[in-house]
Amino acid sequence: PALVTPAMNPPSPLLPDLGPRARALGLLALLLLALPAGAAEQETQPDRLRYGFTGAIGYGRATGAASDFLDDTWSADFNLFLEKGRFRGGIGYEFHRFRTVEPVLFEEVSAVPFYLHGAFSPWPKGRVRPYLQARLGLTRLHEQVTLDRAAPGVTGWGFGLAPGVEI
Repeated sequence: PALVTPAMNPPSPLLPDLGPRARALGLLALLLLALPAGAAEQETQPDRLRYGFTGAIGYGRATGAASDFLDDTWSADFNLFLEKGRFRGGIGYEFHRFRTVEPVLFEEVSAVPFYLHGAFSPWPKGRVRPYLQARLGLTRLHEQVTLDRAAPGVTGWGFGLAPGVEI
């Protein structure tokens, strides 16, 4: 028997459709997550300036055209921010290490960006907070893994605009 029929219209041929009742419950759960915590209390408090620190450590593999010369990567990202209402701004520092594949002349490449960032969130008090972030910064690229700024390298600048979600 086939798992998929034309009437089911599943997101994947391997996953059957759970039906309209399950989709409605899933949508209700997402809406409840997006509601602000303690909405009555938040309405009486004015937006105040808050600060914070975020950090992330990650690992990944290059795909597409980059996979011709990059293999895997380790990265770390740390930033300090100030936040008021729907807006957030701050400074950050990243470290990325890329292992290369033959015939590249050097075994590893590191990138060390230092950046300023600003973000806007349409629903800053919800449990689920979508945002749009802009970054502008300086980057140093080395032919080896290093934190030594005196080592040979190339300095440049970069910018980015990225959507995201905080939960």
